[in-house]
Amino acid sequence: MALDRRQFMLGLLGAGLGMGAASCSSASRGSLAASTDPTDSSDATSSRATGTGASSATTSASPATSPPTSPPTAPPPLGPARYVSRGTTVSKRIALSFHTEGTTAQVTRLLDMAKTLEVPLTMLIVGEWLDQNRDLGRRIADAGHDCGNHTYSHLSLPDQKRDVVANEIARCAELLRKVTGTGGKWFRPSGSNSTTALINEEAGKAGYPVVLGFDTDPLDYQDPGSATVRSRVASNIQAGSIVSLHAQHQGTIDVFESMVAAIRDKGFMLVRASDLVS
Repeated sequence: MALDRRQFMLGLLGAGLGMGAASCSSASRGSLAASTDPTDSSDATSSRATGTGASSATTSASPATSPPTSPPTAPPPLGPARYVSRGTTVSKRIALSFHTEGTTAQVTRLLDMAKTLEVPLTMLIVGEWLDQNRDLGRRIADAGHDCGNHTYSHLSLPDQKRDVVANEIARCAELLRKVTGTGGKWFRPSGSNSTTALINEEAGKAGYPVVLGFDTDPLDYQDPGSATVRSRVASNIQAGSIVSLHAQHQGTIDVFESMVAAIRDKGFMLVRASDLVS
């Protein structure tokens, strides 16, 4: 009988140990799952960086850190870029492309209106402007608008030698990658709607397959007045049109809402250049 009691007590002890081991195993699996959750440390770090939230999992004893990230690399060089000034004509879709400079207030207002009206934009960004307005550059990219390279210092490229052209393209591309994570989809030369073999070659070397021109130009940079800009755009667009506009000209910003309405009244859909040009 004494032996039976000892066996009974040993059995109870063994069961207790087994339950304890099972509990530790479950806790370990829970900890591992938490530590390997791909959204754990990155989301917590992102929330702290943006101020959008706080992570209760982070303690002072074991601070969460973001893994080091490599800077975006330049794309491989391509052959000469092709010049495109109009997209596919299979449907009534057009793209509004903006030479992107201007004051913070002008560009902010443009982006606010585009968001409210649900208008995707194609933003050809000048490097010197981007260097001074990095938050706006990131906002453009984060909103899903097309980004493009419009040279670093807005020189008239057809008048420049090869080394200057190459530097203007490469310097803006590098800054775009640093600020937005991509060098942009397009290159547009400054100073002319035309291109040259030299410009096409250097754009291709920088990884741009397309030099993006335009087929509708309201000459808004001459400040003809808001009503004239709207009329010139609405009267000249056709399926696949790419419109040239300038974010640094107040008349263009002031007429944006009514211009969008006039375009839509004619049955056109507003899209990005990447929706028109393959």
